[in-house]
Amino acid sequence: MKKFRFPLKSVAVVREARELRLREAFSSALQAVAVAEEHLERVRQKKADLERVLLVERRKAFRPAEQLSFLHSHQQVVNEEVDASVAVEKAVAVRETRRAEWLESRRDLRLIEKLEQTARQDYRREEEREAQRTLDDRPHGSGRSLTAAA
Repeated sequence: MKKFRFPLKSVAVVREARELRLREAFSSALQAVAVAEEHLERVRQKKADLERVLLVERRKAFRPAEQLSFLHSHQQVVNEEVDASVAVEKAVAVRETRRAEWLESRRDLRLIEKLEQTARQDYRREEEREAQRTLDDRPHGSGRSLTAAA
């Protein structure tokens, strides 16, 4: 019997490459979310530190110029926090899009793999049948018939 050949092998290769590319894109999106969340956390820490300094300075003598500077700095940090929050939301949205694309490509690849597995099972089954037919067609015993011996 001839060697097994899967007719959709080229499709499988293309789908494997696509699945790998999308898995890497998903991995990059995961990293982008982690980086954005870390940045947001640093901004929040910076804001908390600035607020502590602002409260300590307010307990001392009131200096309008310093208070104005603190408030200006605080507003910049608040804006930075909003920007960082938006960046996290965008990164999460991209991550979810990449996850959906990757899962879809995995389903497509698994479909082809299942088809190949089924084709291999059919091939093996047919190979076994052919081997059995070959055994069934062979004469039994020493090759002499019983009537010739008598």
